[in-house]
Amino acid sequence: MKPFSESRKTIGFQIMNLMRHVGETIDHSLSVNNVPLAGNQMPLLMLSAQFEGHSMKDLADIIKRDKAGILRGLRSFEKRGLIRFQGEASDKRKRLVYLTPIGHAMMKQIMQHLDAFEKQIKSGITPDEFRVFYKIIDKINSNCLKSLGEESKIIHDFNFDEHLKVNTKKRR
Repeated sequence: MKPFSESRKTIGFQIMNLMRHVGETIDHSLSVNNVPLAGNQMPLLMLSAQFEGHSMKDLADIIKRDKAGILRGLRSFEKRGLIRFQGEASDKRKRLVYLTPIGHAMMKQIMQHLDAFEKQIKSGITPDEFRVFYKIIDKINSNCLKSLGEESKIIHDFNFDEHLKVNTKKRR
């Protein structure tokens, strides 16, 4: 077995460490600026904003998370007045997700913080270095998915427009 000092040099350790630091930095920024949201809740709220009027199932499919987890997150947002559910006209059982005015205001605030955060973490790194970084991350992600026997669909390469066309056709 490798000593701990050696295992800290592995890709997995470095990625987990980076994720922890990014999460802590985002949480700190949100807290300091009185945004009542944890960093790990942001992706779901951002997705809800981007795909407003879509179902919980659509959101779960897009980010590849279970519907129960999505529902828990959305219910938390609903209790805080950030989103509202509305039944679909053709199928009242299907609940569509919409941001409230409070949710839209919070999204605007979050986007300002994320823009500042992006500038901060990109400080001193050239655009070419970021292109290489993203290529490497894509390859690592693809290799991980292959080892799991899953399709190599990376979230930022996910064809949202195509997904929406298919799901919009189903609703009509």
